[in-house]
Amino acid sequence: MLIDTHCHLEWNSYDADRDAVVRRAEQNDVRRLLTIGTNLPDARKTLAIVQTYPNVYGAFGIHPHDSQTADAAVYAELKAMAGRPKIVAYGEIGLDFFKNYSPREAQLAAFAAQVRLARELDLPIIIHDREAHEATLAILRAEGGSYRGVFHCFAGDEKMAEEVLALGFHLSFTGSITYENKSKAHRIIREMPFERLMLETDSPFLTPVPHRRERNEPAYVRLVADQVAAIRQEPVDEVIRQTTLNAYQLFKFENQGRRPEIAYEYKGALYLNLTSRCTNRCSFCAKFPAFTLDGHYLALERREEPTVAEVLDAIREPAKYPEIVFCGFGEPTLRWNDLIQIAKALKSRGARRIRLNTNGHADLINKRAVAPEMKGAIDAVSVSLNAPDAAAYRELCRPAFGERTFSAVVEFIRRAKQFVPEVVASVVEVPGLNVAAARRLAEESLGVPLRVR
Repeated sequence: MLIDTHCHLEWNSYDADRDAVVRRAEQNDVRRLLTIGTNLPDARKTLAIVQTYPNVYGAFGIHPHDSQTADAAVYAELKAMAGRPKIVAYGEIGLDFFKNYSPREAQLAAFAAQVRLARELDLPIIIHDREAHEATLAILRAEGGSYRGVFHCFAGDEKMAEEVLALGFHLSFTGSITYENKSKAHRIIREMPFERLMLETDSPFLTPVPHRRERNEPAYVRLVADQVAAIRQEPVDEVIRQTTLNAYQLFKFENQGRRPEIAYEYKGALYLNLTSRCTNRCSFCAKFPAFTLDGHYLALERREEPTVAEVLDAIREPAKYPEIVFCGFGEPTLRWNDLIQIAKALKSRGARRIRLNTNGHADLINKRAVAPEMKGAIDAVSVSLNAPDAAAYRELCRPAFGERTFSAVVEFIRRAKQFVPEVVASVVEVPGLNVAAARRLAEESLGVPLRVR
């Protein structure tokens, strides 16, 4: 499943065949399209488009080319429309000192005003920056704080990429990365955090090779994914999985307006959702693509991660449940100190049994052996062993800690047995996995049962 995070379906060049363009995207597994209106008339058109096509979502703002059209009445109408269903971001806004279709003073004023408006609306910001890198950053710095959003069609250098990422933005790339002489963009794509990378077409512009002389369209975002895979030397399926996940985390799409659940009931137990962050990038990860489980929405941005008090407030009667489980779509031991504090508080309030579901990276994350701290607080641990050896583990899980991770997971299981009454290892039965070897490791070498999922 691919997502085109930036296209312009409202553009007149699609008026004759817009239905066919959307259909071709779906046929090429592009399941979400984000269409961008760049002035007030196009914003109105964007609203109509997103109401017509189930898989198309929208954003709008005043593009720097149209900055002269921006006034209080325009902003008031955009603000009202931004509250409509399926509008998931604000933009594209920013600066364009290459074409200068609007005076620079008008661009600067409109950009600053719309950054404030996007924050008021609590929507991610889509940034346009062309030949205006320092001025763009200056406004973002002046407005202060961190951001949610994306620099679309990123064209800065490595230093700018570092600053943009530090501000909280994602970087998105178009079919232009398939052109010659794009070594700077390729270096950034290769080195940047995978979880901050997104794909777009910017169609009808910037058509990728080999269709460069044609009108661009969202179906061609697969060619951008292929090029990113070649640059990063990753399987294209992994590029698609990760960038789709990134887009869902930022724009939410059909989950827009839903509040992530902190405590949720599942199969009779109560599950606690502390984070969506993880130190693995498993190819079989269940949070792809929409962060939902049995109807529960679990996507937590870093700023939404609950405090200890919020978690405890969400649990009215801990003794009511046969089991309380630390398990969301992230790795709970990234919040180890909070986790242990919550577990002890729940025990004092009558919790019958507390289980931790973990990838086993806790010692690496917290830079110490944490198993002794579980004594008396955690009754059971389920560790995602996932593989029988380090090579298979790296291939399946792509851990942030690299080659040392698998041995650390094995050692975590050994230590946990000393302090926790029940320890279980698990694997997901994926094609090619030697389950028998994983069972021998778990049951014969480590002395714990293996659960096959």
